[in-house]
Amino acid sequence: MTAALFVAGTDTGIGKTHAACTLLHALRANGLRACGMKPVASGCAETPQGLRNDDALALLAAGSAPLPYARINPVALREPWSPHLAAAHAGATIALAPLRVAFDALCAEHDAVVVEGVGGWRVPLAPGLFASAIAQQWNLPVVLVVGLRLGCLSHALLSAEAILADGCRLVGWIANRIDPAMAAPEQNLASLRELLPAPCLGVLPHGVAPAQAAAGLDLAALMLEFASDMPDRGHAGKTSQGEAMTARNHYYLSIADLAHARGSDPALGWNGAGPADFAAALEEALRSPSLFERWRAGQPEPDEVDPALGATDAQAQVHAQVADLHVEVDVQTSLPMSLLRQRLNWLIGAAWQLHDVRPG
Repeated sequence: MTAALFVAGTDTGIGKTHAACTLLHALRANGLRACGMKPVASGCAETPQGLRNDDALALLAAGSAPLPYARINPVALREPWSPHLAAAHAGATIALAPLRVAFDALCAEHDAVVVEGVGGWRVPLAPGLFASAIAQQWNLPVVLVVGLRLGCLSHALLSAEAILADGCRLVGWIANRIDPAMAAPEQNLASLRELLPAPCLGVLPHGVAPAQAAAGLDLAALMLEFASDMPDRGHAGKTSQGEAMTARNHYYLSIADLAHARGSDPALGWNGAGPADFAAALEEALRSPSLFERWRAGQPEPDEVDPALGATDAQAQVHAQVADLHVEVDVQTSLPMSLLRQRLNWLIGAAWQLHDVRPG
């Protein structure tokens, strides 16, 4: 089984590739066969071997083993423009299906695949298709790269809000010191740690190569995410009723402030009165496709949403109780973590934390 994640950035030019390469070195240091992927790259240079992108080449070099270039960068565009414009200029249209084929091929040969986005979260790839759809449709947890420079707080918070609003799991963020002359960097870092709804995986020093910077990353949260998500990458078998057929697991969660925990969309958010009501709401969201159908109806292209995202488990069970000043939740389901996090994010946003996974 392969674990994978999506590296998003608060903007273009903030060091997504540097962070992605650092993650690759850190994953390899943890004993994983890891490779990078740049599904779409614009601003490619003409070479005797064809169009080549510096970011994709860096990812290729940071992986565990050499690979043909086209396998990690299936769509290479010459113009240094937004991908939808560069593709139109080249007479091409970007679609997710062939990118998914390339992604699946990489997953078949590696323990971990780091997928780097292009530009910011909402960069257009084609009419009605945004870069965020890669993380959404492939059920990828997201690592957000924040370039430390003036304006980073607003860019980071808006990006995090968009990631969660799209039903994706923000598993962590990496700060990249792109501006060594930035005023009050430590104060900005403290604000990011306080305000972003995910743990900081590390702060990348300015001018330090990924292989050396990797030692400064804390991958504890990420490795837990990988361990819980490895049974599925959107290919779970289905029963005739469309239910996912994977091993049953117990997912143990904590919610610090259930009374104020709500998703970003009021039409999807939980509106109960306590742990028992929340357990019932989450159990219903796992057993029934109704919450998924309401979310899908609000998407720009509902008919293009992967129906596998609406998989259910009629035997799912959820128990919740107060422990100290927080709520402990035990979810027993055959659904993969990617779908559990999806339903949790719709119901209560980022107000939960996974702290253990056990078979059962």
